Amino acid sequence: MPRLAVSANEERNKVLVSTIKYNQSLYDVSDEALAKLLNISRSTLMKRFDDPSLFSFGDLWQMNRVLYFTQRQFLGIAQGKNLF
Repeated sequence: MPRLAVSANEERNKVLVSTIKYNQSLYDVSDEALAKLLNISRSTLMKRFDDPSLFSFGDLWQMNRVLYFTQRQFLGIAQGKNLF
């Protein structure tokens, strides 16, 4: 059976999660530390990774305090495209 094309929503979700995970590894920020920063439990953070549409813009601003997103990364998240 042929593989279906990735939907725009799936692509946006993949870009958001991959950008967060990339910066977590770059700046050595654990899931527990990120959850604490957002004032949520680790399990809630994992649910948001599974469904990134649950992240709010405020969450991104909070994460930026420790993950230091670049302008290019923010633009990629907003456009739903990987700009690397």
